[in-house]
Amino acid sequence: MVPVLPVLTKGSRLRLVPLALSREAGILGTLVLLATAVRVASAVFLPRVIKWDEPDYLRLGYNLLHGQGFTSGLYPEAHYTPLYPLVSGLSYLLVRDWEWASNLPFVIFGAALLVPVYALARRLYGPRTAVFAALLLACFPPLTVSVLYWGTLTEPLYLFLIFSGLWFAWRAIEGAGRRPFAASGLLFGLAYLTRPEGTTYLTLTGLVILALRWPARDRRGTVAGLGLYLATFALVAAPYLIYLRGVTGHWSVTGKLGVTWAIGQAVIDADPAEYDRVTASLDASGREIIWFSPDRFRTSLPELIGADPAGFVRRVLVNARRLVDVFFARTAFSHWLLLLVGVGLFAVPWDRERLRRELFMLGAAAPVLAFLPFHVELRFFSPAFPVLLIWSAHGLERVGQWFVATWQTSFGSSPGARVVRLGPVLPVGVVLLFFLVMSVFAARDGIRATKFGHKEAGLWLRAHAPPDAAIMTRDLAVPLYADRAWVASPRAEWPAFLSYARAHSAGYLVVDEWEIRRVRPFLAGLLDAPPPEVELVWQQPEADEGTRIFRFVH
Repeated sequence: MVPVLPVLTKGSRLRLVPLALSREAGILGTLVLLATAVRVASAVFLPRVIKWDEPDYLRLGYNLLHGQGFTSGLYPEAHYTPLYPLVSGLSYLLVRDWEWASNLPFVIFGAALLVPVYALARRLYGPRTAVFAALLLACFPPLTVSVLYWGTLTEPLYLFLIFSGLWFAWRAIEGAGRRPFAASGLLFGLAYLTRPEGTTYLTLTGLVILALRWPARDRRGTVAGLGLYLATFALVAAPYLIYLRGVTGHWSVTGKLGVTWAIGQAVIDADPAEYDRVTASLDASGREIIWFSPDRFRTSLPELIGADPAGFVRRVLVNARRLVDVFFARTAFSHWLLLLVGVGLFAVPWDRERLRRELFMLGAAAPVLAFLPFHVELRFFSPAFPVLLIWSAHGLERVGQWFVATWQTSFGSSPGARVVRLGPVLPVGVVLLFFLVMSVFAARDGIRATKFGHKEAGLWLRAHAPPDAAIMTRDLAVPLYADRAWVASPRAEWPAFLSYARAHSAGYLVVDEWEIRRVRPFLAGLLDAPPPEVELVWQQPEADEGTRIFRFVH
């Protein structure tokens, strides 16, 4: 007889739940608490600043919830999608702190990610692999430490939605009715509203569902289910797609492809001046930077690729080589972990059912390759991490089984009984110790790559600038910390630069010495002999960053 546990359900009725499932729920709950504690510790004790895309998301959320529309300045936003801004905006209303407005979703959704990953691993490989996978995920350095320095913090929410959608997609493949189709489509729709590449999961997962269900001869049910899958996605995504149509003038899933393509080449060439040129140069009208100009929507990605197909292939190959270096670095998914992946995948022969499961898992990891034509940042490829961790967890289970079987065959069950009992978890302990050491290195690397001068400048402006002052800077984080309005900083010679500042009523200008020396040397006069239209009011003491604040003299 299977041991059961009485549980009080809705309607005050008792239901008997298998005790093993109750224990599993307790284990999973404990692991989620562990993941929460690890992430809270990272957010509390690791110094960081808001940077890169993160301030855009935060400002978008604030403006959206304060009736100013989906904009970070004067223009409707078409580069970033609205769900994470909405989540971070709600978070800000709760905590009233910009950094914790991002930290809170990082903790909540980073810990919640364990639930769909555990459910998927359990369904595909069994409960022990599921526990190991959740434990690895709870402590995995890229998703507990490095993510704080990636510059967006959209990843925890995005990964939670993606793997929740994948869980329901597998249930649809198993034939669990129509509801999993609808749930999967809805979750991929929410993932798309978090990051546009969510559409790649919708497409590839839909094809995987079709391929794995079609031979089962329930073709009518498969077609109907996929129709529901697409319908729920469309229901969620349609309002934003219509909004994009109004902003860009044509149907598209994102407004950022053209400028992202141009940015990608600048990243590949490690050329910050080119990055600045393709984003912050003035458009044909001379009145707005390209990032905010309608000109950015006139670039056709298929035309760009068609104009130089050989260059497109070279670019993909260059990015593929860089991906290997970045993705398998010691503080990311160390190449040593590939040994566990190999054991997990190939320790035993596959039957037809195992083949179906592995094809599904490959389909779950493959969409990240859509970034290869653009450029490589580790965060782009983070959705592959949970898949690899599940395979690694299964490898750890196989290694543990081998250890126990070898010990018992060599020494019997009596001697070293405690070693035999601990055998299945000893390999996991070794990997977790490795993760702990790598977390230290990941934190060190993240802190070293962070410039804290913009936070200092923003806090100085918050204390000294008039409340209605507008701050001109390349980094939106400065006015965010200052709680002041933002004016973009154009790539232009001083007369056009000054004209843009006056047209947008800028009161202060924030620049970095490295920015002027390396990116905009034609503005070197700001450092050597400031023009009469500005006066220096603050300078960062540290010479390595050299952040300076000027006040416009009108």
